[in-house]
Amino acid sequence: MSLKLNYYGRTDTGLVRPANEDSLLMLPEKNLFVICDGMGGHSAGEVASRTAVGSISATFMVDSPELRDDPLLNLEEDLPPQADLLVKSIRLANRRIYNRSSIDTNLEGMGTTVVGLCFGDKLVSLGHVGDSRIYVYRGSKLTALTIDHSWVAEVQAAGNMTEETASTLVNKNIITRALGIKETVEVDIRLEEFIGGDMFVLCSDGLCGYATDDDIQTVVADCKKDPKKTVDSLIRMANDRGGSDNVTVICVRVDECDELATYRPKPVVTIPVESIATGEREDEWLETLAERTRTALEAASADDSIEEETGGNSRAFMWLALIVMLGVTAAIYFLYGDQF
Repeated sequence: MSLKLNYYGRTDTGLVRPANEDSLLMLPEKNLFVICDGMGGHSAGEVASRTAVGSISATFMVDSPELRDDPLLNLEEDLPPQADLLVKSIRLANRRIYNRSSIDTNLEGMGTTVVGLCFGDKLVSLGHVGDSRIYVYRGSKLTALTIDHSWVAEVQAAGNMTEETASTLVNKNIITRALGIKETVEVDIRLEEFIGGDMFVLCSDGLCGYATDDDIQTVVADCKKDPKKTVDSLIRMANDRGGSDNVTVICVRVDECDELATYRPKPVVTIPVESIATGEREDEWLETLAERTRTALEAASADDSIEEETGGNSRAFMWLALIVMLGVTAAIYFLYGDQF
């Protein structure tokens, strides 16, 4: 596949909140980009969002054929490999967060939203739980590709409230779906074709909760599809409007891509919650992923020492890159989070 992406992402605490409960993940080697917006008392929201990105990162980095082909994890949907893995990684993240909160009363009730996109085979797969959003900017038009899992969005979808009225509600941010609140989770997945020049914008509600789609479109247009300039400008706009929430934005511009797709685009499909047997199998896979990630980190450390002794650096660089891609969140929150 011929694919070239130009991307940039940043998270900002904002001007009011003392801590940042947002987390982001960018794995360009896997063409994967994710934003999570945590919720919960004390530091629980931060733990939830970081646990989610750590778990998703580990799932994609291990990318086990056994996991993808496990009949107990079968989604019963005709999805390309990257979409199938994205849904499974989100389910595993949900399970990981729920398990952690179940054994630590300080983390009880924690949860997080998630939006993720993964490019492959001329289609981009969009996974979604909660009220963080994904947009695409094509030509001169910004289009929302996700629908919030929130009380106000559901009322609007039923035709019982205008957008203007909804924007004035005090409880408009109540979400109806999140990772970690229950053992199982419904995941929305969508397949979209993309073309050269498209720019995808992922954001937490620290942006879209304080700016209209028209506001966001104006900023994106003014920045002329420059990912870094766009991210910085959108975060600045959120802070200029009070900075009441943490805000996280990732922009991904498609510079080159193939012309043909094996799979067809698919409108939003909601993958139903897991069965008891699937949930139990997910618990087993969480242990397997933790062990394989731990083994990779240990091997990286050992190989790095060997290369330093022999004067080589190519393999050390490869393993160092692996550690960076796994990230601190995968190493700490996914492998050892239960100790904190």
